[in-house]
Amino acid sequence: MRTISLALLFGLLVQSVSIASTVTDGDVELSVELDRHTAQVAEPIEVTVTVSGPNGTVVGFPDWEDLLAEFLVRQVDQAENLPANESGTRRKSVAQLVVESFQAGDLSIPSIEISYRESSRVSSSRIIRSEPISFQVVSMLEDRIDPSDFRDIKPVIDVDVPQGRSNWSMWVTLAGLPMVALFVAVFVWSRRHPRELPAAQRALAEIDEIKSATELQQLDAASVYAELTDVIRSFLQQRFGFDSSACTTLLSGDAESADLRVGEQARQQLDRFVSVADQVRFAKRSISQQQLDQAIDQARDIVVTCDSIDLSQAEVV
Repeated sequence: MRTISLALLFGLLVQSVSIASTVTDGDVELSVELDRHTAQVAEPIEVTVTVSGPNGTVVGFPDWEDLLAEFLVRQVDQAENLPANESGTRRKSVAQLVVESFQAGDLSIPSIEISYRESSRVSSSRIIRSEPISFQVVSMLEDRIDPSDFRDIKPVIDVDVPQGRSNWSMWVTLAGLPMVALFVAVFVWSRRHPRELPAAQRALAEIDEIKSATELQQLDAASVYAELTDVIRSFLQQRFGFDSSACTTLLSGDAESADLRVGEQARQQLDRFVSVADQVRFAKRSISQQQLDQAIDQARDIVVTCDSIDLSQAEVV
């Protein structure tokens, strides 16, 4: 038992070990990190891509869904022009992705090509490429015991069952089966199709849950902003029918090129929220409990403002 426990603990430790690859091109550095060495089928894998360089470096990220076509890209968060050192001489751009694989075996994150310019005044771009990162995806169905391998299982023995004198119980059972089947069908349908709350009500309820967890100190600052960002992302997708790229634009601080249906007031609110969220999530900025409470209030204001927009009169790009 002790040997099995130690083996299980070792397996968990190996699975949780992150993998990183770093390459440089002059003063520019590209780092790609996976949060685990081994994952299960359909288990989320976090991929963090960081590009750092001297002040003024302009970075262009690739189309992640095209690059990672063999994976399911669940989420993309990008932040640019963040401080990379205490002296303020370097800046960094960060992309955090959540991907999944439904294929078991030895897989790899392919080489990632990042275009960059060392200054906005430079017209030509350079390319920096990362090395592929290999990892393993395992299936929970592998190595299962085949029941036919058990040699001591006896064959089925036929036993004569005496017949009763009356079949009235059989007829009662047969008559009640349709009613039971109908009840089960209705029950299953109601469980699979629960009554959904409107997008705004659901978002506000989730924000209240985050606030409660914050008051109990169950979430750190980065987790609070990550949870709030996910709530806002889901709400925008349901409220305006945005796809993932439109939400990424809104939540990357590029409000000027965002869909105009959101409205000027909401875009300004998103700008204020995102500017601090990127500093906390990617630059590891420390903030107070009061600032966390303000972030929660900002998220709530964004939901209320967007919910009040009349979509029939909203301006569309």
